[in-house]
Amino acid sequence: MSEVERLAAAAGRLADGVSPPRSVLAELGHLCHAARLAFDAKAVSVARVVAGGADGHDGLRYEAADGAGAEQIVGVQLGAGEGIAGFVAASGQALSIDRVADDPRFARQVAESTGYLPAAMLVVPIEGGGDPLGVLSVLDRSPHTGSVDPLAMAGAFARLAAPPLAELDRGSRHGAVLLAAMAVALDSGDGVDTVGGDAPDAVADALAAALRDEVSAGERPDPDLARQLALMAELAARPAELRSRAERVIEELLALTEQRRRR
Repeated sequence: MSEVERLAAAAGRLADGVSPPRSVLAELGHLCHAARLAFDAKAVSVARVVAGGADGHDGLRYEAADGAGAEQIVGVQLGAGEGIAGFVAASGQALSIDRVADDPRFARQVAESTGYLPAAMLVVPIEGGGDPLGVLSVLDRSPHTGSVDPLAMAGAFARLAAPPLAELDRGSRHGAVLLAAMAVALDSGDGVDTVGGDAPDAVADALAAALRDEVSAGERPDPDLARQLALMAELAARPAELRSRAERVIEELLALTEQRRRR
């Protein structure tokens, strides 16, 4: 097994422990379906704020959708501020637009690529802890959905989408940190080239050392995540009894913080 394969396997095992389960995407899909039924809309989608390009600004990536063009829109990424959804994500301002074709912010080419051109859109921001997480978009809702304010109802669905979207975002950032750490480990070659296929402890220690380098690299955007992952990588190389005790301590701390948060 090559150096890259050994490190990739170690990073993969670590990622399995920190990445959100696939059920998170399913949960977002179910939420889109429920919102589409509630609005009697043609389609509903949820997009997540993601790191942008060289300009450093944030874009959007569609993570879940239900209805017309759903399969085509999932995975599509918009640039910073692109489209009506991009404007809402950047400004935090909810919008209800009856004639999107007349709005200069409408990303017509993106809509055409899904095979469905909406006439009207209702787009609200999804926030978590005061930070923008993404947007929820409702396309061509029925005007006969009761007396509830559409923006208020969309906001309620957006609040339900916030926890799974935040979990998805954490998993994505973990992956980026792990890839950067692998590059550091391979570039340094410290201990990795001497690791055999039957020495997972040494591989874990090499990955942990690379993650610690990520913590000290000032230009890295997620030193806290790197620090957490380094601890987990080191723990993976320890005896099963110690890992079990550490997991119990973490679970107890999480339970304690959850109790305090609810007070």
